[in-house]
Amino acid sequence: EDVACFRLDLDEFLDRVRSVFLHYSEARGPCYARALIQQKLFRGEDFYFQLDSHYRMVRHWDEELVTQHGWCPSEKAILTTYPSSYTLPEDYAPGGPDRAVLHPNTHP
Repeated sequence: EDVACFRLDLDEFLDRVRSVFLHYSEARGPCYARALIQQKLFRGEDFYFQLDSHYRMVRHWDEELVTQHGWCPSEKAILTTYPSSYTLPEDYAPGGPDRAVLHPNTHP
């Protein structure tokens, strides 16, 4: 069940995070989802950050992105990546510590 897989109690982040949840039957693929998010959630912020639910982040990822953006000569720079694959431990429990093992330089 989805309830056991996803953290949906985002109340403590409402001042920083906006979400759109769709029933799987309404999904039309990643391009549709990205357009929907752009139309419904973007509010003219200086920075726009979008990722899929399967991402795993390195420590201080936010500082790394700000640093990389600073290296770009354009004020409208786009930073993009393809996520590394990862393996979850066999005893992984949703909501518990993320002990995923990242596999850089490989694709899912």
